[in-house]
Amino acid sequence: MANPVVLPAGIPPLRCPPDTNSSSQREECNFKGTQRLELMESEIKNKLSYSRIGPTNLRPSISNYVLQVTSSDGDPTHQPIALLYFFDSGGGSYPQVISSAQADWFEKMAHKLNPDLRLHVNIGSR
Repeated sequence: MANPVVLPAGIPPLRCPPDTNSSSQREECNFKGTQRLELMESEIKNKLSYSRIGPTNLRPSISNYVLQVTSSDGDPTHQPIALLYFFDSGGGSYPQVISSAQADWFEKMAHKLNPDLRLHVNIGSR
């Protein structure tokens, strides 16, 4: 029988093959038979996709990430014009929830990427 991995409250157990000891072997783990990591890896192969695999400590949620939108002028010194936060809220065979671990991740990322909690408004002239 597979060894369950302990997850935060409200998230069903992740099932791993017997003798899964290292973090690299945890890639073989799945939730109710659905290979979410495999689905995301397939999505990322699409050249038009901006999807990303998120932090492993938020599993079974796979696609928690931030997309920084920059201006089209290509100047690397410019700050992002938008920060888009993506959360894997489950679905399919997973419960549709945002866990407290995901909320904590969001708060940490928001403070890291925008420490002064600035809101920039740029209205172009006509």
